[in-house]
Amino acid sequence: MVCHGDLERARDLVRGGLSTFARFSVMHGEVVGPVSEAQRKVMSELHDKYDMNSHTRADSQQASVLTPDFVDSYAIVGAPETCIERIGALNRLGLDKLIFVGATMGTNRETASESDALIRDEVLPNLDR
Repeated sequence: MVCHGDLERARDLVRGGLSTFARFSVMHGEVVGPVSEAQRKVMSELHDKYDMNSHTRADSQQASVLTPDFVDSYAIVGAPETCIERIGALNRLGLDKLIFVGATMGTNRETASESDALIRDEVLPNLDR
């Protein structure tokens, strides 16, 4: 999850970690799990371009293949209200534990700090308990 009022910045901040997590669904060259054709295409390209020397980096070649639609469907990104809404939807599905991984290496530290502050100050205090 990356929280930022500028959706494009939020997407950029989450790309490195998301590329790593999404890779697990295509690690052996074949997509595992139900995905759309657009998601399958992104995952296949992710597999082909994955470079372990740039593991988890937002500025890596593998992170660059993640489309905005893919990021929006696989991560929680956006303004505080959007993040709160997405977390609430997961909670209503019955998930009772979530692990949040924020911005990863290869991103602007100041912008990443802004995201962390929004999560701390606006998202977490407003989640239904």
